[in-house]
Amino acid sequence: MKGYLLKIIVEFGVKYKGKPLFEHIADVCRENHISGLSVFKAMQGYGKSGKMHEHGIFSKNEPVAIEIIETKENIEKIVPVLKSILEELNTGLMTLEEVEIIR
Repeated sequence: MKGYLLKIIVEFGVKYKGKPLFEHIADVCRENHISGLSVFKAMQGYGKSGKMHEHGIFSKNEPVAIEIIETKENIEKIVPVLKSILEELNTGLMTLEEVEIIR
């Protein structure tokens, strides 16, 4: 079965409407009946600024990856909402790729 992998990369410490951005993204997905998602905390990474984001006890800028594997129809429902949030905050990266879902 064909599906789509939507990957969103944000900083751990970024907040939106009073809560961590990655939690808000999870809420948006749940409200839109997305089957599931996973959030992964990275040890290190950098983006277009070249600034290194690293894991540490007091670090709030370490990268967080959110992965959503869903049908095309369901992905198309949430991409505009998530894109709008990332643009409003001027943060994050979103990628989309077609995948083969094996159950």
